[in-house]
Amino acid sequence: MKIKTLDFVVNPEEKQTFVRRVRAGSDPNRITIMIRQSVQSDFALVWDMEKDIELTSFDLSNKNKVFFDSVGDTYIT
Repeated sequence: MKIKTLDFVVNPEEKQTFVRRVRAGSDPNRITIMIRQSVQSDFALVWDMEKDIELTSFDLSNKNKVFFDSVGDTYIT
């Protein structure tokens, strides 16, 4: 098994902020990291594993339902 680390940090002083879940699809170079920002909001971060950079990110209410397709793209209802 190949293990990779990311150049991604959640500020340890932020008591409400934490990584909620990590999702991967069939694209081995892309993952989505869901981060809890507060009681009412989350943050989705799509990360390029090969280049170790952020591809895209967006805020969303944590009341939204988030779905992922087979490639790992994010869909919100």
